Amino acid sequence: DHRKHWDDFINKNISNKEKILSVGTGLGINELLLIKKKYNIVCSDLEIPRTYKICKELFGNFEYRKLNILSSYSEEKFDCIISLSLAFIFSNKEMEIFFENVFKSLSVNGKFVLDIGGSEDNFLSRIYDEFLLPLESGSIYLVYKLLGKKYRLFKRHEGYKYKNKEIIEIAKKKGFKIVKFQIDDFITDFERSKIISFIIRLLPFTKKILYILGHKMAYVRIFKFEK
Repeated sequence: DHRKHWDDFINKNISNKEKILSVGTGLGINELLLIKKKYNIVCSDLEIPRTYKICKELFGNFEYRKLNILSSYSEEKFDCIISLSLAFIFSNKEMEIFFENVFKSLSVNGKFVLDIGGSEDNFLSRIYDEFLLPLESGSIYLVYKLLGKKYRLFKRHEGYKYKNKEIIEIAKKKGFKIVKFQIDDFITDFERSKIISFIIRLLPFTKKILYILGHKMAYVRIFKFEK
């Protein structure tokens, strides 16, 4: 669902006549859809994916560049830059560098469309991320261990959470102004839980309850800034 919301927002806020740079494209699911719609877009990431060649055969020719947005910026200026579900991996210091290099990569009055990736930093999301999900993982691990089944439990850094106002403040500090902000997709974050996903499938009406709570845990937080 979140990709549909991203596509809808981009279609309403970016013209296919503009020169667009995607930062942190990855496999480029949304970007490929834009290419199919004849948007003028250049993709970029730390490495060019192995799927690049076959994607050109399927969707038409397009450019994919190597770019580390934390260490450099694009010498070529773009009318618009998009970044979808990348910035959550950046610390506060890295986030400032990120905005600064995006700013330098944009033409005068350029646009920056940004979705951080994941819900806002607030009480509900912290309880969910730091207590409920670890408790669930630990419980599943314990059950499997008691049953004598092989099950590995490991921890990894899942990125950083930011308040919406924190992102806007960093953007302003680096020369941007906020012109539009939208939240959507109030279910996806809950579905990270295997137990909640099971309950939703078993009792579909619970999805309506979670949808209301999900306004505090919107997976889509998409910003539109202007230089």
